Amino acid sequence: MTGTWFADAASSRVVLLGSGEYDKLDDLPAVRNNLTDLRHAITESEHGLLVGRPDEHCAVLGPGGEPATREAIGAALSRAGREATELLLVY
Repeated sequence: MTGTWFADAASSRVVLLGSGEYDKLDDLPAVRNNLTDLRHAITESEHGLLVGRPDEHCAVLGPGGEPATREAIGAALSRAGREATELLLVY
C-alpha cells in the first residue's frame, strides 16, 4: 500500500463510552472533558475523522452525551456495527 490511508467518513462510525460518576468511588470529572475533546477531534470540520458527519456518525454515551445505560450502549454498538462498512472505532 502506498500513500496515507484515511477512512471514508460516510462509511465510518465512532462510539465513545465513558463513566465519570460512581456510587462507591470518587467521581472523575476529567472523563467529561476527555469525551468532549475526543469527539471534537474526531468531528473537527477541517481535519477530523468524520468531517461533515458529527451527529449521525459519532455517538457519545456518558458524561457530555447520552446516559451510558446497558441498553443504550448495546443499541449504539449494534447500530454502529450494522452501519460501518469502512471503520468502526469504539473508545
